[in-house]
Amino acid sequence: MNLEGSSPAADTPSAGPSVEEPIPAEVRVQELEAALAQKTQAYAAVHEQLLRLGAEFDNYRKRMARQFEDAKRFAAADVVTGLLPVVGIPLPMVSYGGSALLTALGAVALLENVRMRRFA
Repeated sequence: MNLEGSSPAADTPSAGPSVEEPIPAEVRVQELEAALAQKTQAYAAVHEQLLRLGAEFDNYRKRMARQFEDAKRFAAADVVTGLLPVVGIPLPMVSYGGSALLTALGAVALLENVRMRRFA
């Protein structure tokens, strides 16, 4: 028993919130600079990925536009060749059994290829 009339809890140090020692400014600055360097590297990596993704999408968009134009061009050629005998336009290719048609379409394809490579 305690003869002085004080409680035993008063004799022990209090278990209150501990006060952390302040971090020196130089150490804190070094920590922040290291964190900034890591974030800068992460940003650069994400930015490079974003640029690559944008370039890939742009290439995809251009390729799809080219394929769409090619499909339209060949579909129009199919429609025209399908309509020629029905319309009744007297053309030499009809009387030659289609060999002139194939030659003409080959020449058109060759000229179109040259035009695409020269002016694209």
